[in-house]
Amino acid sequence: MTPRRTLAVAGREVLRVGLGGARWSITDPADDGPAERLLAQAIEAGVTYVDTARAYTTRGVEGHNERLVRRVLDRLGAGAGARDEVLVATKGGHFRDGDRYLVDASPAALRADCRRSLGLLGRERIDLYYLHFPDPRVPLTDSAGALADLRREGLVGAVGLCNVTADQLREALDVVPVAAVQNPFSAAAPPAPELVALTAAHGIALLAASPLGGVRPPGAVERLSPAAGRAARAHGVPVPTVLLAWLLGLGDHVGVVTGARRPATLAASVLAADLPLTRAEHRAITDDLQEHP
Repeated sequence: MTPRRTLAVAGREVLRVGLGGARWSITDPADDGPAERLLAQAIEAGVTYVDTARAYTTRGVEGHNERLVRRVLDRLGAGAGARDEVLVATKGGHFRDGDRYLVDASPAALRADCRRSLGLLGRERIDLYYLHFPDPRVPLTDSAGALADLRREGLVGAVGLCNVTADQLREALDVVPVAAVQNPFSAAAPPAPELVALTAAHGIALLAASPLGGVRPPGAVERLSPAAGRAARAHGVPVPTVLLAWLLGLGDHVGVVTGARRPATLAASVLAADLPLTRAEHRAITDDLQEHP
């Protein structure tokens, strides 16, 4: 299987392995330096999709993660530099209040969140703006309608949805074009086949958040899929790289958003975009996963 290295997202071609910043801000870091260096290294290594959110922030600070992303992109260069080459996705409708994470996806809240993110990122338009979570108190069509308005007004280039089912995606599609869906899934908890098929049919990018969730510590990987261990040894790469490549093998519209915090982890993740798993290897890993749901 020759992997497709890039993924169509929001009218752009991006590396199928993107970088998410949630971990940089969930706790209270004493020093942003390592995260800033990692993001710069990722971009230099060819990562062109960066994922942030209003909710990715430290206790008592507004927009910690979005500010960090802006600093790095500004430092790497404006104009024809990183600010134009990197697709920046952020999310609204979900926020941190002390140690609590709350949802408010009302149209007014989404509009306020979007404008706040525009200011923090230093942009006139957000490349890709996600509804972070459906709000059980707000009809999804109302939230989707607010995103449609933001897109119509040019404040966002494209709309995405996070943490949605296939039925919720269908409901939103009646209101607004959806460019991407980002859900937590991994080899340990693969996406629903219905969602994979639906996003493919509509040309929607399907992105895995926490793409290595449930497969640590390392010994868990071998129990989950001995075939993944064999493929890793055959290709001379770490087992997590194989598991990311297996996810990418679910369809050309599938990507992963790594939460790497160390350069070595980042490098191993980026390798997945070019790893040519054979069909037999992919099938063997799939068979293993079906035996260990």
